[in-house]
Amino acid sequence: MSRGDFTHNSPRPPFTTDILSQEQLNPSYTSPHHPQQSPQSREAALLDQFPASFLTNNNLTAPQPLPTLNHIEQDLNPHRLHSITPFLHLAGRPVPPRPLHYQLLLNRTIVLSERINVHLVWGQNRIFLKPLPRYLLNPLFWTSHLACNCTTTTTTTTTTQQQHEIAPTSQPTPPPPCQHHRISRCALGLLLHYASLIPHESDFTIAQEKHLLPPEITWPKWRLFVRELLQDGGSDELLYGSDRVAERFIYGELRLNRLNLINWVLHGLHSRGMLTPWDSYGKFFRDHVTLMIGITAWVLLPILSAMEVGLGTTILNENAMFQAASYGFTMFSILGLVGAVVIMGVVFVTVLVWNWVRTLRFEAARARSLGRTWR
Repeated sequence: MSRGDFTHNSPRPPFTTDILSQEQLNPSYTSPHHPQQSPQSREAALLDQFPASFLTNNNLTAPQPLPTLNHIEQDLNPHRLHSITPFLHLAGRPVPPRPLHYQLLLNRTIVLSERINVHLVWGQNRIFLKPLPRYLLNPLFWTSHLACNCTTTTTTTTTTQQQHEIAPTSQPTPPPPCQHHRISRCALGLLLHYASLIPHESDFTIAQEKHLLPPEITWPKWRLFVRELLQDGGSDELLYGSDRVAERFIYGELRLNRLNLINWVLHGLHSRGMLTPWDSYGKFFRDHVTLMIGITAWVLLPILSAMEVGLGTTILNENAMFQAASYGFTMFSILGLVGAVVIMGVVFVTVLVWNWVRTLRFEAARARSLGRTWR
């Protein structure tokens, strides 16, 4: 695909090798279960590679037999991150993620999460990774599920007049992507992330140990897959423009605390953020009490001790300004600590009442949607 070409029609798969198949690297191999892979058997194998169920609006559904495009987009499209795309530069850099061995070098624990919104989000010595879905590694998925008939390249004509007439210039403008194309851009972005996470055999070993890749994939198969994926000139060529890869996947690792801060600024303090830092009230108290103890031990106590020593000397004991400063800082330390405790208590009560009200409202809405009551 040339630069500036915004064609959305049935994009060719970014790879052709089915690395989940035993036959790819061993042509003489004959499967005892499928001695000859017919189109029907390949389609049946693809069906087994989708998730068993999907949770949409608190409703658990199973593919019948194929998942809908909404199901697949739910699995691959980080909607929440795309809603704050203009601010992602505050949480990370627009570069590919660093390899898995480097994540361990940074003392980050790899945690699996099927939520695409927290893929490659890190915080508190943890980094969340979405395991690579099996169906993304099947070329049949790209040709049979992501094919579309969108409008091809459109052209807009602009004319600039500055003291004299200038000839019109034509620039390609991308039409709004359809659902197939949105999914394709996210799927290709996730593949690029994994190509960057697993460049070495040591990274591949870590990925297998953490169950990030299907177990039947071998290192030679993975090398072949990445070579095909990057055959058009590398990741930068695929990222050029904004057509083939979704915006979130231009960025690599994202900081959890900054994403939460962005969500709180945009949506208010009542927002749960990208991933709540407190999963219990006990942890809420521990974090804030630890902060207050740290400030007291490392800031207030040394200054108060120094002032006490100063007041024990003849010169400073008779200095009115120093005595006034000591008195003022002592009162500030006492009132500040008491005020911090009061504020923490008020915040705790507010959060407790807010969560209780939200729970009751959600329970009532859920009862209405189910048409039944249980209390």
